[in-house]
Amino acid sequence: MAKILVIFPKEYGGEWVANKNISHNLYKIDNNILIKEVFVEKTIWDKNERLQLLKSFLKQLLKYRQVLISLKHKDNFKTVYSSSLIALFLASFFFKKGTYLFFHFHGQKHSTLKKELEKEKNFFRRWFYIFPFYWILINLENNVFYKKVKKIFVPAENSVKDLLNDFPLIKREIIKIIPNGIDEKIFNCEGEKKLKNNNLNLLFVGRLEKAKGVTSLIEAFNLLKNKSKYENLTLTIVYQNSSNRQFQESIIKKAKQRNINLISNLNQNKLAILYKKNDLLILPSLKEQASLAFLESIACGTPVLSTLVGNLEELQMRIDSRMLLKTDKAEEIALKIINYFKMSPRERKNIINKGLKLSKNYRWFKTADLIYQEIING
Repeated sequence: MAKILVIFPKEYGGEWVANKNISHNLYKIDNNILIKEVFVEKTIWDKNERLQLLKSFLKQLLKYRQVLISLKHKDNFKTVYSSSLIALFLASFFFKKGTYLFFHFHGQKHSTLKKELEKEKNFFRRWFYIFPFYWILINLENNVFYKKVKKIFVPAENSVKDLLNDFPLIKREIIKIIPNGIDEKIFNCEGEKKLKNNNLNLLFVGRLEKAKGVTSLIEAFNLLKNKSKYENLTLTIVYQNSSNRQFQESIIKKAKQRNINLISNLNQNKLAILYKKNDLLILPSLKEQASLAFLESIACGTPVLSTLVGNLEELQMRIDSRMLLKTDKAEEIALKIINYFKMSPRERKNIINKGLKLSKNYRWFKTADLIYQEIING
């Protein structure tokens, strides 16, 4: 009979990829684990989507409740592991006292809601439009994080800072850093990576959000295309749908005007093929936690040009500091791209090989095993 319940939201994006791979490998370690994947709408803490937020929150609440109610032999579960605060909140009521709760923090940010409340001067908007959502958040904190969660898993050191910034009363000792991984059967470098000097191909993988720096990347691409040497340069944008549909539509429009390739919601196998076909992945993010795209790309033999945010600086310093962007400005992105393609074949091959070597340290089975050991050892 299952002793551990793994429950997580089914949604496209990095968080879902991590949840799916971790749960799959947890089951390999212990086939008595029960896994429940719940299809829910992603909750977006967007000040312009308050009603949508409430609707999404209630839908999640009802769906998780339905799943938990349907479980048989609830008393057999000793542990619940989830990346959803809502799921853990409900589990704390549905399961008997003494059930351990483990939360996986993938970088969800909530502090903006608190700042909104503090800055809002309009009485009605402050207390009737923003406060109800803030009250929900506070109750989730009080009932899950501060009282009932045994341990919290985060993918990188910078995630610890973000978590403590959002939830300052959490005890640091319950936070455990467990890095993400990759599926080496999908993301690998079969055969030798060919270094081309013409028809150079750039790639971007991520959500079409302002924080991902995609606007600057398009501007940089435009600057390069205006140079005769780079007139054959291509850029492919692989994206997941953003919560900010208006911004997403504006990016898609700009991309089409500049003959940029757009591909949405690729599965993992097709994404791996695309990494291998391209020469350079660009991640000009303003905010990042632990980028899966970075690890997937270097595992496929495709170097990454990235900003200093999240864990990207630490990873890049282990490969080559020249692949770091100090700013997200279009001019610097364009210059760094030029500098990379000006490197000798030997230098570029060395960067590729260092990336391949580094990627071998990140495997989903290793991630799952570390989580499992933390869970069973309490």
